[in-house]
Amino acid sequence: MRPVQVLRDVALIYSSVRLSELQNEREYREARPEPWEEHLRLREGVLPLLPAGAVLGPGSCFGPLRGRARGVFPPVVMQDPWTLLVARPVLQAMEEARLSGAVPVRVDFKGLKDPEGLYELQLLPQEKLAADCASRRGPSCAICGSVEDLWPDAWWLDTNALSAVDVCRLSSNPAIILASERAVDVLAMGEDTGVRAVDVTEPRAVA
Repeated sequence: MRPVQVLRDVALIYSSVRLSELQNEREYREARPEPWEEHLRLREGVLPLLPAGAVLGPGSCFGPLRGRARGVFPPVVMQDPWTLLVARPVLQAMEEARLSGAVPVRVDFKGLKDPEGLYELQLLPQEKLAADCASRRGPSCAICGSVEDLWPDAWWLDTNALSAVDVCRLSSNPAIILASERAVDVLAMGEDTGVRAVDVTEPRAVA
């Protein structure tokens, strides 16, 4: 497996989840600090809408990506280092290759020139760090479960427990997008997309 990019613990993004199904949908529109008890109440309301295997935490995002577009987009776009967007031809190539793990959701960009649209890939946390480097992370909070950031100087995946999916996120840091070599080849489509893939099945120093 290979990560596309590395950043911090963000990227709990569920583009396919529509909060409009909730009667109290307005309560979720504004990001804001809340007491832990209120967070738990809001969290319980969303859980039934999430796909199996989803991880839910403070700052999770729902619904299609919205915004304003300018210019022409390349076939593969990282709008943020943890957000992977693909054009329709790339999505078709992924479907033809039967790549697993990604749920495409069409973005809602005003001014987008491509009539076929652009699609955000919803990815779930799957893979884990190898035990030798995972143990370097701090203990989790007994109340909220957040983990002190003690990211190891070198890290790599637990290759003995890799899932069968082609594209996913790293469980301990969802901002890291992981892809099989087959998925990397399909996403590249013979072009220089500007997205760099590196091998993380062996120890890799933090950049």
